[in-house]
Amino acid sequence: MTHAPDMLPVFAAMPANPGRVTAAANVTVAALEAAGILTDSHALTLATLFTLTDALDTAAANPSAKAYALAGLAAQIRDTLESLPAIAETPANDPWTVLENEIAAT
Repeated sequence: MTHAPDMLPVFAAMPANPGRVTAAANVTVAALEAAGILTDSHALTLATLFTLTDALDTAAANPSAKAYALAGLAAQIRDTLESLPAIAETPANDPWTVLENEIAAT
């Protein structure tokens, strides 16, 4: 049984003003939810995703952040996204492409 994004426990902790990557991840997750493929069993993965995106947003805003640390966070975000179920195998709507498109649009 799926739930609206605001019903999953992870969405209660979303920051009021998320950074670009976190906001884009929210759009990606909303697309997965709209497709009806997210359930409560994805709550830990979603919490991990949003923790990582928030960390990347915070680190990217820090001028002393190391590039390798940012790259490591980006890789962990990619891996987390890849562990979520896919909507359909088309380049236009896979979660990674949706996230990339949302980041580019901001």
